[in-house]
Formats: sequence, structure tokens, C-alpha cells
Amino acid sequence: MVDRLRGIGGFQGGVPPFITYIFKQEGASTLGLAGRKLRVAVEALQRFDQSGGDAKTSRRRELLGNAAYLLSAYVIQREAIGLSNHKDLTAEFGLTPEIWNRVGAAG
Repeated sequence: MVDRLRGIGGFQGGVPPFITYIFKQEGASTLGLAGRKLRVAVEALQRFDQSGGDAKTSRRRELLGNAAYLLSAYVIQREAIGLSNHKDLTAEFGLTPEIWNRVGAAG
């Protein structure tokens, strides 16, 4: 297939530019979706804590586990598209050390 694309639209070898564009577009879209899911999960945990919910309940453990899982998915997606600096995530999403520790990150 690649041989048939040679010379089309300036393509001389490697990955055609339009394919690279599509991959970047998909990566950005997927990252945005992962970010929205993470934000919802962190907000749910924050609402639970602010409502005075007991920190030792299974519901809180479930909310914490979900936030940690979605954080790990978000970090993996960021790294997949070449974003490896995660320092700004704590402020951007309101992440707590407890969520990072549940993922396994040391801070």
C-alpha cells in the first residue's frame, strides 16, 4: 500500500503526512476524552469528601480507585502522544497525593 502512495501529495516514503495528521487528531481527541473522565471522577471524590462521607466506606474506596484508574489512563495517553511532564496535572485536575499514591506515583 505504501508503494502505491509514493509521489502522491508530496509523499516520498515513511508515513504519509495525512496519516500522521489523522493519528495526531485522534490522539488529541482521546486525550480530551480521558481528561473529561478524570475530571468527573475527581469531582465525584471531592463531593463525597465535602459531604462529610466516611473515609472508610467502600463507596469512597470505589471513588478513589476510579479516580486513580482514570489518572493512570490519562497519564498513559499523554505519554503516548509525547507529553511526559505531568507536574501541572495536580493543579489542573485538583489531584491529591492520595490519588497519586493509589496510582503508585511517589511524590
